[in-house]
Amino acid sequence: MKENGKHRTIVLIDDSPTEIMLFQEVYAELAYPHTLIALHTSEDVAHFLSPNGLPEVGVPDCIILDLTMPGISGLDVLRAIRERETMSAVPVIIFSSSDSPEHVLAAYRGHANCFITKPDGLIGMYTVVKKIMVFWFETVMLPQAPGQ
Repeated sequence: MKENGKHRTIVLIDDSPTEIMLFQEVYAELAYPHTLIALHTSEDVAHFLSPNGLPEVGVPDCIILDLTMPGISGLDVLRAIRERETMSAVPVIIFSSSDSPEHVLAAYRGHANCFITKPDGLIGMYTVVKKIMVFWFETVMLPQAPGQ
């Protein structure tokens, strides 16, 4: 079932302003109608995961999460997402520069929905972001956030 007509909220969690800017640039070029919210500091992430969360975000439809960040581990963020009842069913895509089998295994054991190694350069990023959007927002059915 295609989800094309429904507006979605995507949260991108990455400590690198360069990676966020590149992702946002590609996302804007693809012109998807969804809202992309970027969080890049451990304080932003902690606030997002707090009981009150970020009112402007609510419960996102998808989270794209870097694995290795200073101040907070992506695996710890994944665990916190899965423990929070309102976000436990939200798809989490690990988007990491690591391709370590140990990291992949840990992410799946933490109930990540998929693990994608970050590509090199603009063309690689364009290809991967497009594939993410087509799969998660045009191909699969996503759960509705509580209250929708």
